[in-house]
Amino acid sequence: MPSSHREPGLYESYRARAILGVVIALTITSTLSLILRLIAKRIQRLKIAAEDWTIIAAQIAVYGMSACAILETIIGGAGDHAQDVPTKVPQFLKVLIALQVFYATTLALIKTSICLFYNRVFPLHKFRIFSYAVIACIVAWAVGIIFTAFFLCRPFAFNWNPTIPGGKCANQPVTYIVIGVLDLVIDLMILALPLPMIWGLQMRLANKVVLFAIFGVGIVTMVIGALRIHALLAVSFMDITYTSAYPVLWSFSEPAIGISVACAPLMRPLVMRGPLRRLFKQESTYARETYARGKSTTTSSFRRIEEHTYPLNNVTPGVTTITAGKASESFDAGSGSDEESGDTWPITQQVEARSPGITVKTEWQLEHH
Repeated sequence: MPSSHREPGLYESYRARAILGVVIALTITSTLSLILRLIAKRIQRLKIAAEDWTIIAAQIAVYGMSACAILETIIGGAGDHAQDVPTKVPQFLKVLIALQVFYATTLALIKTSICLFYNRVFPLHKFRIFSYAVIACIVAWAVGIIFTAFFLCRPFAFNWNPTIPGGKCANQPVTYIVIGVLDLVIDLMILALPLPMIWGLQMRLANKVVLFAIFGVGIVTMVIGALRIHALLAVSFMDITYTSAYPVLWSFSEPAIGISVACAPLMRPLVMRGPLRRLFKQESTYARETYARGKSTTTSSFRRIEEHTYPLNNVTPGVTTITAGKASESFDAGSGSDEESGDTWPITQQVEARSPGITVKTEWQLEHH
């Protein structure tokens, strides 16, 4: 009698359950992060900008990724050994191609959104040149992933049907690892972009550390990217459904967490309304008191000018009018008065007034009334 073969039940595998749990949890957290970001923008009465639209598009792509990851476990047998689910292997490989496309698209949108946000925070021409150069690298990286998804194997159906005569594929594991390494390099570029700008800010070192922490949350996605590369090293196409389970998990986790990372710096209005408000309020009070004492929170080459050091007078721009019934003998501005009549005649005299370190040139016009 032929022996009957029973395929494992749905989510009997620990790896399949892990994929499902992570996908559901991170889809919820990324959605909440985006909602909180939009609420914070509304509190500040700010319009939806380019970086917001790109992160919204990234969240839509995350929904596509979550659908692909769940399909990998339902119809693709992700987490089960290939020998136990031989009929599901082709379906797994087909969905894997769609997952690659969503992976590249989602991460490219997230990284571009972060760069556009940096451009808004640091609107300097030189900084924007570097930022747009990074965006160009991001686009090239994403296009490369999509290109490999469709052209790594020829014919295209050879991706899921290795029995096609004459079909061939390039070295797929090496290609995926190279893509992962380039992803880490781009993350480092994005992480380094704002660091010189933050370091140059005139603020206390403690505040700089806080800003470094906020802008450096992207290190979390870099760690996940490194875990993804490590998981890819263990992939075997002889047991693709089992060995690719963790790469699928990390491939979804990276962009899903990336959305939360991209939204975190914009949630300050919500923090100011929460329990941390007292901390920020104390910091603000300290800064005001220090300023009132004429001290600076940072070392500076400037000194505070006292209120009456250089008195200021209200004048009409460009012209100062002096009214007098008689010309004073002590006034030495030229022949502006008649010695016999004592009347004041209109004249124009260039007067140069000098103060220590300050030179003021004023045009004087004397008028007779």
